Amino acid sequence: MIGQMLGLVAAAVLCLVLRRDHAVWAAGVAVTAGLVVLIRLMPEVASVMGMASRAIQSLDGQAAPVLLRAGTVAWCSEIGSGLCEDAGEDGLAKKIVLCGRIGILVASWPLVEDLFCLVSQLCC
Repeated sequence: MIGQMLGLVAAAVLCLVLRRDHAVWAAGVAVTAGLVVLIRLMPEVASVMGMASRAIQSLDGQAAPVLLRAGTVAWCSEIGSGLCEDAGEDGLAKKIVLCGRIGILVASWPLVEDLFCLVSQLCC
């Protein structure tokens, strides 16, 4: 793992050095480093997906779809925000994150209502 991080640092430094005079080569190095990281992370991603699948199967019928929707909204907003930040649109990226948070709240509202009902039953 430390070797991978050092490789990413080396790729970042190489991109910085190349960016001024050879922007195309710098972009190629950045894309290649990103692909290598994604390929190296595939076993860990598969492991996490297996654990998430087992966790979702253990949930009751209402919670699983809500959590899946909320996770999808979070994932999409994170990717959209990252793309905007990479394009230099930080203001737009922050607005996408805000929309994602609101979307997660809307997607998880049935569970929030159930939680409020449970708390009110316990208190009264």
